[in-house]
Amino acid sequence: MKNFCKKAISTLSATLLFAQPVAAADSYSTNPIVRDIYTADPAPMVVGDTLYVYTSHDEDELIDGFYTMFEWCCYSTKDMVNWTDHGVVFSLEDIEWAEDRAWAPQAVERNGKYYLYCPVHKKNGGMAIAVGVSDSPTGPFVDIGEPLIDEGDWNDIDPTVFIDDDGQAYLYFGNPELRYVLLNEDMVSYDKEVGIVKVPMTEESFGKGGHATGTTYAEGPWFYKRGDLYYMVYAAFAEGAGSEHIAYSTSTSPTGPWEYRGVVMTEEGGTYTNHPGIVDFKDHSYLFYHTAQLPGGGLFNRSVCVAEFEYNEDGSIDPIPKCDGVKAIATFNPFGKIPATTCAYIEGISKQVKEDGGLELVKLSKGDYIRIGNVNFASGADEFTANVASEAGGSIEIRLDSVDGKLVGTLEVPAGNVDAPTYETLSTAISGASGVHDVYFVFTGDSPRNLMKMDWWEFSGPGSSDQTTGTVAAPASKNSVWIVAAAAAAVVAVVAVIAVIFAKKKKKNK
Repeated sequence: MKNFCKKAISTLSATLLFAQPVAAADSYSTNPIVRDIYTADPAPMVVGDTLYVYTSHDEDELIDGFYTMFEWCCYSTKDMVNWTDHGVVFSLEDIEWAEDRAWAPQAVERNGKYYLYCPVHKKNGGMAIAVGVSDSPTGPFVDIGEPLIDEGDWNDIDPTVFIDDDGQAYLYFGNPELRYVLLNEDMVSYDKEVGIVKVPMTEESFGKGGHATGTTYAEGPWFYKRGDLYYMVYAAFAEGAGSEHIAYSTSTSPTGPWEYRGVVMTEEGGTYTNHPGIVDFKDHSYLFYHTAQLPGGGLFNRSVCVAEFEYNEDGSIDPIPKCDGVKAIATFNPFGKIPATTCAYIEGISKQVKEDGGLELVKLSKGDYIRIGNVNFASGADEFTANVASEAGGSIEIRLDSVDGKLVGTLEVPAGNVDAPTYETLSTAISGASGVHDVYFVFTGDSPRNLMKMDWWEFSGPGSSDQTTGTVAAPASKNSVWIVAAAAAAVVAVVAVIAVIFAKKKKKNK
């Protein structure tokens, strides 16, 4: 009897295992994560369930054949696949004493305020570090009115900021030397008694390399703590190398001494520089970096990418390969107004600032499309709504899983005023959208001119009540429902057999 019960339970377990709903195919991001402009120097920051990434912006047209950079941008995600463009959050125009070189930033939150540290070229001076302050991670940031760090030389670039467990904040920076200050509680001044501390640039700390100090350390430090270990990740030069790789050192103290640990990412990438940004987000570890992957990319036109990695048990990091993208870690809720600038991928589309300061999609033409990754319709959507400004007019095809995938609805956009398009909200019925899918908005029309602009969109339907925060399990497909029903029948049958056997045995014992 015991053996039979074990067999019955085993059969029941296997039945239930195979009865589980089949999840949708994995959804991945596409590197570079920003595709309409050139971005560099990524600086990730986690706030609640959202990851923000601050970047510098490489202009398309160069001035004097050198880095041409005037502003800093911000992007955010909850799932590592779909990114919302928050536009420019701080610029040289906001810093009265600066004139050029809006280089690598980093942000941090303290006491409800957000601080963005940015290197700039000071008027009639060298490089210096500015600080912008905001009540929101997406800005706008306001300059404190003077440099935080200004040594009158060219070393004061690439700030990285970290607040330790005891509340002490550190700001490291520098090329070719690594230096640091102890930030005060206000985050916009530092301990002048300690002053600016120069880190000993030794081979033991940063390895033997090809930069000015004779070590691998070059610039772009990224300082953080994980467990009991402090990490200094940085752009580095090997001996004889013509471009930067990413290396790291560690310490058991926030101020060193540092121990060189090795290479994090190799040089290949098509650009002279690289810049690390490392973060843990929803139990995953990510390295942000930049390459020259976008069309037209090169030494001065870079693009931000991301790769997932795992630490070894001892905290060490193996070399991380560059990749095409990372896997979604949550599904995307399409119910409620979604900014049109939120997407996993765009093709042939530009953005511009609206009168209210937000961003809109513009120059939408025939064949352009947007991909939204890992969209969770759950039990279903029955309507699609978009706020559009018609120009030549056309339509938006809503398709699942590919550009030419299943068509679940078409939003017709009548021709409008080409010279002065005005926004209106239009809706269309949706059929066949349930479960988890990648969604494609494909723009079509007969005119070779711009079809429309787009501000926001949303789905509505019964699936809206199925949404939860965080990762949402894929709902069962029709096949899954039949499998679950079969499993339930099997359970009933097994229980019935067990009951009969127990009854016979009880009778026999009597």
